[in-house]
Amino acid sequence: MNKNSEKFIYISKQDDLDFLIKRIDSGSLFAEAFKFEETFFLILLEYLKIDYEDFKKHYFHYDKGRNLHISESEFKYVWISTYGLVAKGKATDNNLVNACVNQYTVLSLLFEKAIEVSESENVYDVDGYNFGYLRELSPALFHNIYILYRSIW
Repeated sequence: MNKNSEKFIYISKQDDLDFLIKRIDSGSLFAEAFKFEETFFLILLEYLKIDYEDFKKHYFHYDKGRNLHISESEFKYVWISTYGLVAKGKATDNNLVNACVNQYTVLSLLFEKAIEVSESENVYDVDGYNFGYLRELSPALFHNIYILYRSIW
């Protein structure tokens, strides 16, 4: 597998595909962008028992049991994550991917603020700490969880 300057891994021959399949099967943790030559992506989907027609409806597949997230971008690269739902880069026209991006943004900010609260000397002085960010993020967090849950199920 070759990584080029566009920051994706190019699957151009059977050996590349075999190596990728071994990475997935071994439980190796990775989240990377791939481009596939010819029919190698179809072979991968078939191997993973993912229906191609179903995949093309959403350009997205998430297998909770295997913690496997596969999505195809409008730029024809494929994002594969064995970490689970991990979105890459900017938002797309794919609502499922957008929900992941938004969820990551909200959760990251919420964690940052929660850590800030826990490390603050004023943590016991409710009036002495600015909870504005947490108050603003809470509705967004629940909204994104609802959208993500509704989109997946």
